[in-house]
Amino acid sequence: MSRLLLSLLLVAPAAQAAPLTDIRVEGNRRVEKAAVLGTISTRVGQEIDPLQVARDIRRLWDLGRFSTIDWLLQDGTVLIIRVSERPSVREVRHEGLDDIDQEERDGVTEVKAGFPIDEAAVRRSTVKLRKLLSDKGYYLSEVGYRILDAPDQRVDVVFDYSQGKKVLIHRYALVGNKDLTDTELKGRLQLKERDWMHFLTDSGVFDEEKLGIDGQILEMLYRDRGYLDVKIGRPRVEVTPDKEGLSIEIPIEEGKPYTVGKVGFAGELILPADRLDRFSELKPGSLFSAGALHRTTAALTRIYKDKGYAYANIGTDARPRKEEQIVDLDFTLQRGPLVRVERIEIRGNYKTRDKVVRRHMKLQEGDLYSATAVERSKLRITALGFFEQEAGVEILERPGSAPDRIVLEVKVREQMTGSINANFGYSSYDNFLAMAAISQDNFLGHGTKLALQAQYSSVRQIFSFNYSDPHLLDTNWTLSFSLFDNETAYDNFVRDARGATLVGGYRFGDHLHLSLGWMGEHVAIDQENLRIPLPGVIPGQGLFTSALKIRSTWDSRDNRLYPSRGWYNTLGFDWAEPWMLSEVSLLRTDAAVRGYYPLPFGSVFKASVRLGHLMSDRPLPQENFFAGGIYSLRGYRLRSVGPTARVPNGYTPDSPMVEEVIGGNKQLIGSLEVEFPLVRAARLTGVFFYDAGNVWARGQAWLGDRPGEWPHGLLHSVGYGVRWQSPMGPLRFEVGYPLTPRSGPIYDEPSLFEFTIGSLF
Repeated sequence: MSRLLLSLLLVAPAAQAAPLTDIRVEGNRRVEKAAVLGTISTRVGQEIDPLQVARDIRRLWDLGRFSTIDWLLQDGTVLIIRVSERPSVREVRHEGLDDIDQEERDGVTEVKAGFPIDEAAVRRSTVKLRKLLSDKGYYLSEVGYRILDAPDQRVDVVFDYSQGKKVLIHRYALVGNKDLTDTELKGRLQLKERDWMHFLTDSGVFDEEKLGIDGQILEMLYRDRGYLDVKIGRPRVEVTPDKEGLSIEIPIEEGKPYTVGKVGFAGELILPADRLDRFSELKPGSLFSAGALHRTTAALTRIYKDKGYAYANIGTDARPRKEEQIVDLDFTLQRGPLVRVERIEIRGNYKTRDKVVRRHMKLQEGDLYSATAVERSKLRITALGFFEQEAGVEILERPGSAPDRIVLEVKVREQMTGSINANFGYSSYDNFLAMAAISQDNFLGHGTKLALQAQYSSVRQIFSFNYSDPHLLDTNWTLSFSLFDNETAYDNFVRDARGATLVGGYRFGDHLHLSLGWMGEHVAIDQENLRIPLPGVIPGQGLFTSALKIRSTWDSRDNRLYPSRGWYNTLGFDWAEPWMLSEVSLLRTDAAVRGYYPLPFGSVFKASVRLGHLMSDRPLPQENFFAGGIYSLRGYRLRSVGPTARVPNGYTPDSPMVEEVIGGNKQLIGSLEVEFPLVRAARLTGVFFYDAGNVWARGQAWLGDRPGEWPHGLLHSVGYGVRWQSPMGPLRFEVGYPLTPRSGPIYDEPSLFEFTIGSLF
């Protein structure tokens, strides 16, 4: 490694006592003298210390830039550090390599141009490159290397490949299995035989690591069926005679399945044995299952941990009786001390305040530990939507300062919760669309919501300001406030509404929220855009509605932005009476039920039902329900579903009579969806849907319109679409097919394509 000259070690005592007057560096070409002197701790003016010199040599060697390091002491006061630099790599070349992505190749190559040569790193790179080729199907490939001299004390590193053809798995056989079939076993294995789509997928590609894992999977599958004596032999891998495929055989000795004999519980029991036995999936006489044993152990552990025994240990002792093919089980339970939470630490929250995370914890400092409470805390924090959807919230546990203390570390990874947008576009819903919006779901890190929106299109003009505090003054009380000025264009009129809302509420537990508030709204029908006479409407004259708003919400979704499990149910009433200073008397009921259920491969099943009902002291066409469109009954034109009437197409006595949709006071809309990922990183998803619903007029019964022609009095449709959470906001492209198309003046096309840029509020 280095040579320390004898003159330095055997220098006379008088010379040793003399301080250094100079330190020189010789032999360096690319490494600056300052870098060498900055690495060592020996300085001019100090006396030579052999131990300190040894440490300095190690520091210089660890730089990886030198092949030799010589230390000399000249005249007793001048230290000379003479180095020989390693050649640097001028170029790294790969010769004979095809069909491998450059980024993947460079990612496993430890040797880089511009850095000193390290032959050990070159050898490690050849192993990794050979593994990369094997994973791509080039099982018979070879990788070598050459180090070639180059000018100016540099070298070239050349990796030589003998790549050959792809060698895929042509035959993957299990030998010796009788009780469990190939179908039961091979479907769970990671390696697969080549199929007709192998050129697009990884089917048939050999991976030695996966082959080893398959052996473990086979043993697990057998033990889960009671085969405790199963033996999985060493796989036999052979190249086919044509050198283009692999044949793999895994020998299996099944043995006989075991049944459960005696089941006992011993140790520190916190419940009687007969009650603990209720949590065991293994009963005397039943077939033994390793999976059931694992689940039983986990269930018993959870019981202890939920009682505060955070360090409980549940041991199992399985005693097979081979002659009888019976296994006796003993669970040994050690509870340890009762444990309390010593400290809760929040990590990774650069914006979100600690108190926002803490108030969603089901445990606080000093509380008795509970595993279920920790799990529920993680779900509550994730559901905020402030942190990344996948692995954005972790709660780690570590021992505290005493055996009966534990520290909980909440690690979060924040995601963007605010946006500023100014968009222009076109959609089948709004036609021309211009939108400016600023929103923040975590305003100043306090968990409050703030949104300001301005939107203009041929269908609607929206100006709104919304503020919501879900934990007023860090309590369970809530407060929200909004101002709005909206214009919404219907086929025959334009609804102009402006007003404000003020709502307060209280959260009960994790999911229930009750609120009571007030809404003041002035609504008018624009005179210039009124095409037909509407009952009870004087063009240009507005009505002021002062109403109490009563709401209940049940929200158990696992994530507010991208839910995959849980329920979101609402029930609301808007009640207006003259004694509330309202010019109209009405009672509007809105109810909605939405459910989410996860499916394999990241898909989500969604079901929803919406119901609306309006009672008033006079006809209020501007408050009627209309269905149809991308946010309602897909496959039917926007607001084209509802009761119709023959009305004059104008205001003159000779105006022709036309059939028009005038809306109704009852609405029922249901939807089923399966949403599945297309490109996860881009949040691009596909969807299949089924919609059903209708709107009924005053005096009509629910589900009573044309029941013979429309099943259950409802219109039905199916379709598919693509959704993208783009930087501009949510984009939806959907095609609907009416299953109950209408004919006549109000008719439906065989299919309807709709797309929209959704709002971020």
